[in-house]
Amino acid sequence: MRHYLALCRRLIKTASKDVEQISAREIYRREPNLASGALGGVYVPGEYVIDPWSAPLAYVTQAVMHGGKYHFDCEVQNVVQAHEGWLLDTSKGRVRSQLVINCAGNHGDLIDGLWRTPEFEIHPRKGQFFGVR
Repeated sequence: MRHYLALCRRLIKTASKDVEQISAREIYRREPNLASGALGGVYVPGEYVIDPWSAPLAYVTQAVMHGGKYHFDCEVQNVVQAHEGWLLDTSKGRVRSQLVINCAGNHGDLIDGLWRTPEFEIHPRKGQFFGVR
């Protein structure tokens, strides 16, 4: 807990945007279905945390259950939004799809930038989670 409090103080002091230390009570008010045991938290507006393993696995599982296909070890080199979906030029040829889920991990912003001005940047941090702004 001492390490957490020091981290909160440092974030609040050095953050370029609003950072707020919140109590366990406030965490459960905002997220009533959260598992028990939270002691406190840090709220950073505009920053989101995602588990880099579970989210893509859940996406591909749902896609396959609904008739989707996945391609591993297949580098996306260009993306074009077509009339009825997407055209992806890859290291294994062209892929056509009505729906594309970007599961490029640390490089997700680079994939996003293949077809538009990127709307986000990924800033990996030490640990298991990514911060997305």
